[in-house]
Amino acid sequence: MKRNGNSSASSDGSELAACRKALRLAQRAAATSDHLLHTITDTALDSIFIKDSKRRYTFVNRAMTELMGCSASDLLGKTPEELFDAESARTVWAVDKRSFSGEDVSEERDLLIRGQTYRLHTIQVPMRDQRGHIVGVCGIVRNVTRRAKAEKELQAAQTRYLRIVENTNTVIYIVDADGRITYVSPSVASVTGYTPEKVLGRHFIDMMHPIDHKISLHSFGSLQKGALTGGREYRILHRDGSTRWIRLVSEPVLVDGHAAGIQGVLSDITEAKKAEEALRAANATLAAKTAELEKKNTVLKEVLAHIETEKMAVRVQVEANIKRLVSPILARLTRRIPDGLKGELHMLESGIQDIASRFGTVIGRPGTPLSPRENDIAHMIRDGSSTRQIAATLNLSTRTVEIHRNRIRKKLGISRRKVNLTTLLRQIVQQ
Repeated sequence: MKRNGNSSASSDGSELAACRKALRLAQRAAATSDHLLHTITDTALDSIFIKDSKRRYTFVNRAMTELMGCSASDLLGKTPEELFDAESARTVWAVDKRSFSGEDVSEERDLLIRGQTYRLHTIQVPMRDQRGHIVGVCGIVRNVTRRAKAEKELQAAQTRYLRIVENTNTVIYIVDADGRITYVSPSVASVTGYTPEKVLGRHFIDMMHPIDHKISLHSFGSLQKGALTGGREYRILHRDGSTRWIRLVSEPVLVDGHAAGIQGVLSDITEAKKAEEALRAANATLAAKTAELEKKNTVLKEVLAHIETEKMAVRVQVEANIKRLVSPILARLTRRIPDGLKGELHMLESGIQDIASRFGTVIGRPGTPLSPRENDIAHMIRDGSSTRQIAATLNLSTRTVEIHRNRIRKKLGISRRKVNLTTLLRQIVQQ
């Protein structure tokens, strides 16, 4: 019996030792598994977590702690309501509710973390036991805040771009490698009369005027080969049948170094062309009128030259007749008349000589001719008569003669200049 007791005790001790060994192995395996899990998940850039049936965090990786800005110990065992603000906690609860209902969830949501709003893409699935009961949830969270911000900015830029495109008179277009229109801005309607829907899918040559088919196809081929043709002007056919002028600025669309089409802008220059043509016509008319005026001017110069020739001939004839017929008579009268009348006779002789000279009988600047009395005095001054001689001849006072002399100087523009009046009058006669 004693042996049997010892045998029973020995058996119990062996079983206990085996249980302890199995527990240690299980603990070691669990620790190894947990270490392996952390090793794998801590290298991930995305946040990974596990929650139990009461929505308490039972596992978080390093990325999760970095996102939350705290240690794992600050997260484990706590629910979202203990970690987030009320609004963010409700957002998390809405996703958890769907997962605990058996749904696999994949969506983006905004959460407030450490006073900053993050855009997070969450993939969350339910965790089940061997009987299929849901015992928790597991999730992966990716921080897409930068991407979301970039998308928002891109959307805003696209909105601004579309607003500009839709409100500008310039048409933006894209054609594929075959020349078919794949995009055109709404302003095409104001230029061609066709809506974008009526233009898309058509070959661009359908819009061109037949006269410009060849040159436009050549330019398209050059652009496809990578050549830059610069701005080009073409004619197109409007929907109403009229011809419009456009200016194109295009460049090739390159994909992997090869031209996959053409993109560019076009503007309606019809009015500018009309103005250019009107200016060209006006210049032509002006040139014609100028030529006609120059022709008339040439004729006028010839007529004036002929008149001047005739005047010279008449002057020469008059001077010759005066010397031959009048001068001898005046010489005889000078010898016979009293001395008191010789002054008047001298004036008569001077006047006759003026008739045959360039000086004429009118002295003065244009618009300010001398009066008859001033003209008489100017002739006598020119011939060298003094103020006293002029006064005696014309029966005037010397004061009156001086007044006339001053008026003559003023009308000749020398009233304030030191110019000899006699010399000036003689120069006028010689001109």
